[in-house]
Amino acid sequence: MKKATSYICEHSAEFALIPELKRMLKKKYGFVTPVFPWLTREGSNISHFIHGDDNFKILALYPRRPKVSSIDPQKIEIKINPELIEASEVGRNHGIPFMAGCPLATNFWSLGDAPELFWVKINEKCKAIYTAQEIKHNKWSFIGDSQDTILETEERLFAFVSEGTKTKKLDSFIEAIRDFRYHSSNNSWFFGGGYKPVYFLLK
Repeated sequence: MKKATSYICEHSAEFALIPELKRMLKKKYGFVTPVFPWLTREGSNISHFIHGDDNFKILALYPRRPKVSSIDPQKIEIKINPELIEASEVGRNHGIPFMAGCPLATNFWSLGDAPELFWVKINEKCKAIYTAQEIKHNKWSFIGDSQDTILETEERLFAFVSEGTKTKKLDSFIEAIRDFRYHSSNNSWFFGGGYKPVYFLLK
């Protein structure tokens, strides 16, 4: 195996990413709820009855898989697909910032042992910064000019969320989800044919 490839799926990466991102966001927001919305559940009549008058902000997270190879098993590659950049542009129109996260773990055991986590903004700058849409990480030293979009501190994360989010109600959140799905159904490449983010509701 020479080419870097994944040894886990996005859902496995989520188990490391979501609790830590929630912990950080709780330092600024009183309520932080990660959801994977279904129109028939989070968008249902009972959800609107319960939350129809609530105001909240939204952050979208794409879990990314660490990729490794047999040539240099300590080097981790993280792929930011062009589809994710396109999705972030739609999100910006709705006041929903998009970011990606990846556990910097090279095997199952380091994945479960509180690995360092990589966080990055997803926006139009990614097109210029990430050659071949890849970021390489080698022993915690980043290669290339990618610092503008890396969220390496909590302060940068909070600023990214504050600057990019607009206050929403449940109706406008569901409208945004429908817009994402409209683009997905009309463009077979959109969201990579199946990539879906986790949304954090902030109140």
